[in-house]
Amino acid sequence: MRERRREIAILRVIGARPRVLFSLIMTEALLLVTASIVTALAVLNVSFFLLAGWLAASYGLFIDANIYTLNTLILSIVVLACAGLITLFPAIDAYKTALHSSLSSTG
Repeated sequence: MRERRREIAILRVIGARPRVLFSLIMTEALLLVTASIVTALAVLNVSFFLLAGWLAASYGLFIDANIYTLNTLILSIVVLACAGLITLFPAIDAYKTALHSSLSSTG
């Protein structure tokens, strides 16, 4: 957030309300986490599909390539909720930041 204070201040100068800044920060973080979850699940699924034969032949390890279960969904929701809770702190800080203090600093 330290690197973005000036950007947030400029948004405030051009008329962005604190609620808009709060929403932007929350949306950005949650979109990043969602994209990360989807990418991780896709890479894991492809890896299991491609390496299933080798794992079975080399180690006798048989892994079901279907990772999309209720447990995966619950874990993904928990990760998304934790990211939302953690993002609240910088979002609230941006919401409360005074305009003059952000613009006067020479970052």
